[in-house]
Amino acid sequence: KKGKECDGMVEELMQAQSDWKTLFKSLEELEEGKAEIKTKSKELATLQKQFTSAGKELETVVIRKESTSDSLNVARLAASKDVNSLREQLVEDEPCPVCGSSKHPYTTHDHRLDKVLVELQNAFKVASKKHDDVLRDHSKLKVQVDQLSMEIKGITNDQILQEREIKEYRRDWN
Repeated sequence: KKGKECDGMVEELMQAQSDWKTLFKSLEELEEGKAEIKTKSKELATLQKQFTSAGKELETVVIRKESTSDSLNVARLAASKDVNSLREQLVEDEPCPVCGSSKHPYTTHDHRLDKVLVELQNAFKVASKKHDDVLRDHSKLKVQVDQLSMEIKGITNDQILQEREIKEYRRDWN
């Protein structure tokens, strides 16, 4: 009879030891999870700052791109055939039908306008490339922020479950 009691006590002690190990492991995982959340939260804060900064830069490059596009369109219009044909009809000391000026310094083709047009085309290409680069970087940061936020949320949910398990272990031990 005493042998069976001893066997029962040994089994209870072995179960208690197993439960203790499980509890200890859960507590370790809980602490590791807290540390991971802290690290990832710092990383998220950094990414969010970069994302905000990239958003502001994106606003600036969009304005720059639109501005250079508008300037380029104005220059193209000035160099168009309608303007050139109007220039050909101008007579010195007679008023311009558009602006009324009697001075017409550009009655022939203006090579300076071609130079300005080329410079504006180059500025537009640079602004477009910058826009594309910043937009790509902004989009990548958005994906990283979203992904890291989801990771933190997942770890937090795991933490909640672990805390419940730990409470159950402690309750069973008492």
